[in-house]
Amino acid sequence: MQAGIAIGRNQLCAVTLEANGKSHAMRSIFRHELSAPLFSGVPTAAADTALDAGLLAVGDALKSQFALVHIALPDTVIRSAVFELDELPKTVEMRDALMRWRFAKDWQRPEDSLECRGQDFGSAEGKRLLLGQACDRAWSDCVKRALARADITPCSLNAAATYRYNRFHPVFEQGVGAMLTLDPDGWTLLMWDATRRVRRILARLRGSASAEEMDAMADESARAILSTSAGNVGKLYLAGNVQEMIAMAARLEQRLRLTAVPLHAAEGVSGNTTWAREGMAPLALAAAMSK
Repeated sequence: MQAGIAIGRNQLCAVTLEANGKSHAMRSIFRHELSAPLFSGVPTAAADTALDAGLLAVGDALKSQFALVHIALPDTVIRSAVFELDELPKTVEMRDALMRWRFAKDWQRPEDSLECRGQDFGSAEGKRLLLGQACDRAWSDCVKRALARADITPCSLNAAATYRYNRFHPVFEQGVGAMLTLDPDGWTLLMWDATRRVRRILARLRGSASAEEMDAMADESARAILSTSAGNVGKLYLAGNVQEMIAMAARLEQRLRLTAVPLHAAEGVSGNTTWAREGMAPLALAAAMSK
């Protein structure tokens, strides 16, 4: 069995799947509204209590069965960026130090408050590419402690964007492209080059699903796509809540003159997937299908 748990600012969702080779069947879906918001400021006792309540309920459901569990955190908590460098630092320690400095500067945070890791992304246009990730150490530790108290041992704990990209990578067409993902409390724009190598990640918080906020998301993401691609937009994809994808597709088509292709994490999954298309469930499902 495979399981994915998506933890947002105000809600938590867990999905379990029966996996047999390349086929997956929906087994269960669990939703929990958190009693206190997460990932704002520093962790508090109220945040610990809220997270414990959700994870303990999930943990009880998983204890009786063996499951590979993947945990997805918001892209505003685990931030990702591709750095273009003249030369790649020679050691892992030097790379980590560079990433901590760059992320701390962009995030306006002390360097020691961040956990960083990186991956060599090869070369492009005379530059060495380094994919970096930085996690808010305090919140990462908070989540890990809550997982331990719930007796949940994850196979992976990663950014939402990573799970989404891995889930849909096989269906991306060759060439330049972008994917906008819509979650209840944030949105993320991924853009990649002709080799389908990610080159830019833009993550933002959001407060509602109002028409004004959807317009603002469409405006900023369209500007980012045009500025990064220099007019060569390529293929555009959407992921997340079904109804929001429909609304956003119309807005982006108006701004970019380009049809956005909706991607559903539940595509190809058998069983009742109705409730896996809303809220945090599409992200939890993408995490559950990780290998």
